[in-house]
Order: sequence, then structure tokens, then C-alpha cells
Amino acid sequence: ERLEASGAMSARALLPIVDGMAEGLAAAHEHGVIHGDLKPANVFLLRDAAEAASPVKLLDFGLSKVLGLERLTRTGELIGTPAYMAPELLTGKGEPDARIDTYALGVIL
Repeated sequence: ERLEASGAMSARALLPIVDGMAEGLAAAHEHGVIHGDLKPANVFLLRDAAEAASPVKLLDFGLSKVLGLERLTRTGELIGTPAYMAPELLTGKGEPDARIDTYALGVIL
């Protein structure tokens, strides 16, 4: 919504947002949690970021998975948003891990 209202953002304005997204993912990954459906709609920018630890909140961990437990996808079934999915999820090859969130972050950027 912010981009639609004000247009493209400068690299300087984006830096704290990207940093906040990376920090949020790192915190989840440190606890063994993969988001699994990171996309712009799941990135919430705080209005008053000056008073927050981060200007960003990552939303919708509904498809998240705890590492070592059940698979994020079911055989023959895609779960998530294909435009932001790592190739190994799209092809069904390999086990999902924290790198799928890093890939999605790169696609968002």
C-alpha cells in the first residue's frame, strides 16, 4: 500500500525495511522456524517505526514449519505463493530449510 501511495522508495528508505525483514527471519530461524510464504503482503510496515525495535513485522506464519518436523509441502502439492518460492519447492526436490525464506526475501527486493 505504501508503494502504491508514494511510488518507488529510495535505497536509503528501503535499508531499514530490508534490515527489519532480515532480522525477523533470522529470529525465526534461530528458533528453528521457517516462514514458508514470505511475500510483500506478509510484510507489515509500522506507521510509527521510530518507537519500535524494527519498522517491520512479518505476518502470516500460517504455513510456517518447525525444522525437523513435518514437511512444508505435501507430495504433488504446492503450498505457498509460487512467485516467491525457491526452485527446490517448485520442483519438489530437496528438503525446505531457512534458505527458502532467504530466497523469497531476494525475490521481494
